[in-house]
Amino acid sequence: MTKITNSKFFRLNVVTSLMCLIPLLIGAVFYNQLPDSIPVHFNIYNQPDNYASKSFALFGIPLILLLLQIVCCAVVNSDPKQMNATPQLQYISRFIIPILGIMTQCLIILYVLNDGINVGKVITVVLGIIFLLIGNYLPKCKQNYTIGIRLPWTLADEVNWRKTHRMAGILMVALSILIIIISLAGYEIWTFAILAIAVITPCIYSYTLFKKGKK
Repeated sequence: MTKITNSKFFRLNVVTSLMCLIPLLIGAVFYNQLPDSIPVHFNIYNQPDNYASKSFALFGIPLILLLLQIVCCAVVNSDPKQMNATPQLQYISRFIIPILGIMTQCLIILYVLNDGINVGKVITVVLGIIFLLIGNYLPKCKQNYTIGIRLPWTLADEVNWRKTHRMAGILMVALSILIIIISLAGYEIWTFAILAIAVITPCIYSYTLFKKGKK
């Protein structure tokens, strides 16, 4: 398995952090075409239920995401076992925030300029694709402290970690495909319930393995 060197880590962190600035440029281009108040959150019926000032929505939120990206990169870099995570997962983990930031900025502007775009559907489909990629590479991920299902019993037992991530990967791929299908069919309301299953089930499975190992 090809691993990412420290220099590549640094370049990857810089590139993904700079990508977080792209929404600022997009916001500057469309600034004068937008109203003073912009929707920043939508309910399950694709109706805006929270608004923010134009300046904060276009520039404040992207800057917050940039700060979050920097913190996330710093946390991953401080992991003494970061090399145990597959290169694919290390790339995905660093690109999630920039991609979601760019996508969200574009969707909000499109919604304001051309009312009718289903923001929730697009976001859930993209999330489904991201989780599909994560689920595909999750079984190959070895023990580390930042990427994966980091529970006390998975970090303490390599066998528990391996079995949990193999099961979680298969489950996540299946549920991700389901999320994409139901979102395209107009039932994205069920996305959060499916995501809850994807998160809770591996934890229960891992804990069951832990309890069996103690007997």
